[in-house]
Amino acid sequence: MSQRGFVIPLRPQHRRLLHHHRRRSSRHHQHHHCLILIGESARKRQADALYNPPLTTTQIVFDRRLDGWDATCPTCAVDTTLIRIMKPEVNDFHFYSAKHGYHGVKYELAVLLVPPHHIVWCGPGYRGSVHDMAIASFGFIPALLPHERVLADLGYHGEHFLIPLGKRHAALGTPEGKEYNYYQMAVRCCVERVNALVKTWNAAGAIWRGSIHSLEQAIQAIVVLVELRNQWNEQDQQSQQQQE
Repeated sequence: MSQRGFVIPLRPQHRRLLHHHRRRSSRHHQHHHCLILIGESARKRQADALYNPPLTTTQIVFDRRLDGWDATCPTCAVDTTLIRIMKPEVNDFHFYSAKHGYHGVKYELAVLLVPPHHIVWCGPGYRGSVHDMAIASFGFIPALLPHERVLADLGYHGEHFLIPLGKRHAALGTPEGKEYNYYQMAVRCCVERVNALVKTWNAAGAIWRGSIHSLEQAIQAIVVLVELRNQWNEQDQQSQQQQE
């Protein structure tokens, strides 16, 4: 590990970046198999977004995100989920997720914090190696208002995201820090439950053996059905309250 950056394996998509860094600066590792990216992981995410664009341009947006929104509170919770696929015939390592240990396609979901936790956003699919923040930078973040905040995990950062306190945060050991982490994770778990509900469908929970285009259509259909189920449950609760 470098004090000002990190070392990643030199992949084909980084050759152009390596040539660019050699021309601009000499702050790189003189080895044929690794490359040091100086600074934060922003350059890595930019490379991910540049060489791994979304598989399609289709996204699902439900117009309920700002209903009754108080500017002092976050609007929703966002997270990505990985749908496992078969190893491509052409060994495209961009689909391989080192975190999970298998090939997959990533989808980003945003869910309201208030029950019944309506889905307000479903982005297009990305290859499994793309960082969560890179997916949000080109999909969900441009749709946010300037002062809007959302709940997210430690994979996100920036002014729009309220994330838990990390292990190295000074306030983590204080009662206030522990209480903040507890409530942040307790409220944010709604998007985790929706992701788990999506994966209860066999198309998303099992290994996908069809084409990527068919997977995109299947995920969109599942998201719409899950949201329709939430709307039906909300209507049933309202009708029961009226009868009482």
